[in-house]
Amino acid sequence: MDDRRWQTLPGSRSKVFPFLRKPDITSSNSYVVETRDEILIIDPGADRQQLAEEVSTVASVREGRNVNILLTHCHLDHCLLAGEALMSIPDAAVVAHLIGAAALSMGDGGITQADIMGVSFPRTPVAVQLMRPGEWIEDQGRKVQTHPLGGEDMLMIHAPGHSPDSMCFVIGDAVFTGDLTFAADPGIAGLLGWSQPDLIRSLSSAIGSMSSMEVCLPGHGRVMDRGRALRVMGRALEQARGLEDIALNDVDKVREDALYARDVLTQASDGFAVIAGRLLYLSFLLEELDEAEAASRYMHLLDVGSIEEALDSLQRFVEEYDRGWHIGLQVTLKAVQTLQRIDRLFCAEGLEDVMGASLVRRTERMLTDFISAVNGIPFRVERRVFDLDDAVNALIERQVSSPNSDEELMDALDDEERYVALLAARIVHLPVLSDIPVRRELGCGHEAIGDPERLGDALACVLEELVGLGAEVLSVHTWEKEGRLHVRVDARGGARLGDPDIRTLDRLARLAGACLDSSDPLILSLSQAII
Repeated sequence: MDDRRWQTLPGSRSKVFPFLRKPDITSSNSYVVETRDEILIIDPGADRQQLAEEVSTVASVREGRNVNILLTHCHLDHCLLAGEALMSIPDAAVVAHLIGAAALSMGDGGITQADIMGVSFPRTPVAVQLMRPGEWIEDQGRKVQTHPLGGEDMLMIHAPGHSPDSMCFVIGDAVFTGDLTFAADPGIAGLLGWSQPDLIRSLSSAIGSMSSMEVCLPGHGRVMDRGRALRVMGRALEQARGLEDIALNDVDKVREDALYARDVLTQASDGFAVIAGRLLYLSFLLEELDEAEAASRYMHLLDVGSIEEALDSLQRFVEEYDRGWHIGLQVTLKAVQTLQRIDRLFCAEGLEDVMGASLVRRTERMLTDFISAVNGIPFRVERRVFDLDDAVNALIERQVSSPNSDEELMDALDDEERYVALLAARIVHLPVLSDIPVRRELGCGHEAIGDPERLGDALACVLEELVGLGAEVLSVHTWEKEGRLHVRVDARGGARLGDPDIRTLDRLARLAGACLDSSDPLILSLSQAII
């Protein structure tokens, strides 16, 4: 369906004039619908220029008909300018679910999400409240009201989950769904009024009824045909089922997520710069060795250009946020969008063969950890019993030694493919600690409870950062005291870790089941396994 052009709704005599936008949280799509007896504005939005076009469009076709402003829900990106629409369109009326009507009439900054967006919501009168007791019927588990449009009916269906007042409107074979299809997305799930059980029911119901629809007109983004709508709703339902007990996405969490987005941008930029740099170096050396085919194969493991473009775009967005052009939630959603794109470009399986599983899996976990945190999913530790000294020693060995021996290379001389693979792994492996003395005092002698791989992530991160800050000598010491096991990392020389580094280490420590003491020297503590 085209933007800003009159088109007939499938299965109906009514026409729609869509105002479509790229998905963002500042304003929604809006739809002007011309029916025989009245004109509808579905979600006037929050963009004044767009509203002016809506008002002009209504004026061009009104011809004395009533104008009703229908709200799919009361979030401000859909209805902040409903009051201004009332002032601009004589005798217009706002129609909303009774819960949303109460929020609008009080200018409730919580349920409208105005508090998160950092704005005040103007008190807005609602003339018609939907879903009042006795005014709806139950149809296949849904609350439904019918409104005559002159020769046909509009179904108004309660679809809570994204918000308690969420509505879908059905005209002919077209359904206007508001934010139902996005309600399980990271950064959106968990907003005040969000409900996982309600969302699962609403999405399940929408999927069932979509089979008889032709088009889905969402609150953000392009109009979807039946097939695409069913795929999108199916993915949303699958996401929603995995979102039990998520945290409330309130003002404080939005602020924390925006800070996390900054930190993960730094991590991602540094991590992918390392991976890309090693692949470029490998490709160059293999070409010098007349192994052009292998060089090309390794370079195609990672779309370096696209990843750099995505990270640069996020960096510019964060800089604009610093200038006051965006709010915290926008930064978080931009980071989610960027990292999801990178995740699709990231071929972990192929990279593990040459880069080593530790670095690649650490990068993968960085992406998924951020998405989980934004979704409000609590940090979950994969607790195992492991020998702390062995785990710490193995991590240091990976940082100082080659991934394969000279003997392995010599044994592979008769197998060119294996030889090139072993050589490539050795070329790209640049031991961070190869030129710096690392003193080890691993005298703990006990087993710990936690996640050894995550502990390795935390230790690798702190060692790499200290080297980058100019450390001349590193010391790693383990010991036991009163049932707790400790790992201390000392650095002689170089600068101290900054706040972003400490925040990152604290998250990694919690995921490992450890506690971080960020004083100098830095200490990680875990529970001792009781045998």
